[in-house]
Amino acid sequence: MKPLRTQSFTAYVGLDWADTKHDICLQEAGSQQREFACVAHQVECIDEWAKSLQQRFGGPIAIALELAKGPIVYALQKYVFLVLFPINPLTLAKYREAFKPDRERFKRAEELQKYAGIAPVTERSGKKRWVHWRWQCPTFLRQTFVECAGQTINKSFWARAWRRSK
Repeated sequence: MKPLRTQSFTAYVGLDWADTKHDICLQEAGSQQREFACVAHQVECIDEWAKSLQQRFGGPIAIALELAKGPIVYALQKYVFLVLFPINPLTLAKYREAFKPDRERFKRAEELQKYAGIAPVTERSGKKRWVHWRWQCPTFLRQTFVECAGQTINKSFWARAWRRSK
């Protein structure tokens, strides 16, 4: 398996498609602010929006959308400065469920860590001691946390420093 090529983007876009309009969440690289917009499902409106992205950010621009084919995908594929990332809708629904805050169920961060299986479990027997993950946990949720933590290594100084120390 080949590792994914790392590429830096000037902006990140989440696009929620529909029959008549497309909801958009835009975040400039290096910024914490998000902008929200809506684009009509018409070729002229999509073209105008894409060209405005190019004028504002240049490229490349990452766009995550919930489908791999369809009218909006075909309309955006002609722009070389856009990099499309199709996301499986079922996977997206699982991510939403995994990161939905449930304040009643998890009152402290440790409770969520234990449930997700990312809190270390220490076992002892005699003079031996070993630490491992919790085995009985929602594996998709645990993997979600692991992948999210892996993505921070490129973006966070302390995460990169911790990883180098291991």
